[in-house]
Amino acid sequence: MNHTAVVTGIGAISPLGFSNHDIFNNLLLKKRAIKQQTLLEKKGFSNTTAAMIHTLDCSPYQLNALSNNRGLKLAYHAARQALEHAALLDSKTNQAAPQDMAIFLGTCMGESPIFERAAEHKENIGSTEADYRPGLGSVYTSALAEILQLGGAQRTYTCACASGNYSIGYAAELIQQGFCSQVLAGGVDSFSNIAHLGFMRSRAMSEHGCRPFDASRDGMTMSEGAAFLVIESKESAVNRGATIYAEIRGLGLSCDAYHPTAPDKTGSGMARAMESALKKASLSPEEITWVSAHGTGTPVSDAAECRAIETVFSNKIPYVSSIKGAIGHSLGAASALEAALCIEALKRQIIPPNVGLDSFDNTLGLAEKYFPKEALPTDGNMRYALNCAYGFGGMNSALVIAANGVGK
Repeated sequence: MNHTAVVTGIGAISPLGFSNHDIFNNLLLKKRAIKQQTLLEKKGFSNTTAAMIHTLDCSPYQLNALSNNRGLKLAYHAARQALEHAALLDSKTNQAAPQDMAIFLGTCMGESPIFERAAEHKENIGSTEADYRPGLGSVYTSALAEILQLGGAQRTYTCACASGNYSIGYAAELIQQGFCSQVLAGGVDSFSNIAHLGFMRSRAMSEHGCRPFDASRDGMTMSEGAAFLVIESKESAVNRGATIYAEIRGLGLSCDAYHPTAPDKTGSGMARAMESALKKASLSPEEITWVSAHGTGTPVSDAAECRAIETVFSNKIPYVSSIKGAIGHSLGAASALEAALCIEALKRQIIPPNVGLDSFDNTLGLAEKYFPKEALPTDGNMRYALNCAYGFGGMNSALVIAANGVGK
């Protein structure tokens, strides 16, 4: 039996806002969370440009023994918000009402601050699996399941910067196939000094802030955050009288196997992921109004992504924008946050601008008019968005998201 996978709850936290609504509003206002960080200066980093969350209070809630873990706090904030939004959180127990709900979570670095604290304080955290386990991404999944009393399946995806799309897309597929009726799915990564240093040494980091598709773009900017969606079968949502915000139509995946860090310059792997997503969603390229681009602001990746878009959408180029110029790159949380913002864009029928884009790079092969610099109303004509995310090792993903009520 083929079920429809719908979104009934959304939760998000980022340096640009503590809810999906606020993040989107700030995007429309072209606000930028990217700035010089005193904390990185004190730690001796030569590149101190980043986007960070500086106030995070989960003190009213008991998060068990892992309550000092920043990533878990971010994940809990977004997960709880999504369950509340879906009217699936028991206000008396602070636990999810459906005990058989599954949880799928994507993360890139896991709780890397655990290892960083050990290094800074010269602590010996041991060499056994038990010693390192608190830093593993799977701990987020099991801890949230325990705190929220989610008794269904648990899955953790560590698929580089495409992890959020993997989590959401696979959740939708299992619902479509009838294996699950409700899944809490999303992604999380707290700010990682390890990743920040790694990107610095690989010369992929901008000292001025990420500027996707700009002629002067010179790299990415590290960030942090979390986003979760409550995804359930349409039957389940209708039976309990839930509000439906969007549908998850299809996840497309591919792997370049081209280079450990660089994408295939032709964009062929990215194009295959987009084409696979469209095929699963039974859509033609012409039906996509907006591509929520990976858009990291690195010269090679942005160029490859534009070639992929040109390949797939040769007959009708959609609008393209990346939120990373405003919010930075939150690794495993990035595509989950972008999926949440796609839903808000479809709901409001507004395409967010390319924040940080001042002078468009005309060598990218696409016309500047497809890359809005200001918020772009669609007059109610945007039915589908394509959320794209790519990661190291050539892990390419594309997720088709439909506005609520689209019949096809």
